[in-house]
Amino acid sequence: MKSLKKYVNLTDDFKKILQSFIRSHNSAQSLVQRAKIILELASCKSKYSVAKELKVDKKTVAKWCKRWNESYDALIEIANNPDTKARQLPKNVSEVLQDKPRSGAPPKFLPEQVVGIIKIACKPKDDSEEATSRWTHKEIAAKAVADNIVESISESSVLRFLNDAAIKPHKHQY
Repeated sequence: MKSLKKYVNLTDDFKKILQSFIRSHNSAQSLVQRAKIILELASCKSKYSVAKELKVDKKTVAKWCKRWNESYDALIEIANNPDTKARQLPKNVSEVLQDKPRSGAPPKFLPEQVVGIIKIACKPKDDSEEATSRWTHKEIAAKAVADNIVESISESSVLRFLNDAAIKPHKHQY
């Protein structure tokens, strides 16, 4: 008789926590899917059959199997500590099943450049050249390029910086 290979270890506490994620109406679908993967792997199903059953890629199943196994010892340590078990264990199990943080693209503008753009928006506009005394986003962008604060910048970037700083140069009074 062929013995079944168990891909992940699962205690009763972990099983209850994973099942609670699946039953919860507030759980993110990614968390639910990953909890299902771990539960299925613990029931001695092959990675291929779990992938087929849950309609995910086999690499996805392998990734979460590996991530669970790498974190298992730390989770057991928390589970064996009666002081932190009740409040920490579900949180830590959830963290194991979350995506790792990604770096994202580096910022295009330095903080000094953003401050320079905000400084332009806060200064009164030179009334001698223009008919209006209010800055538009397009004018702020053009002034930032003319003053060599930035090489180039879009109106939407200027708008984003001003919104983040809660500055509204088109209004006379706040």
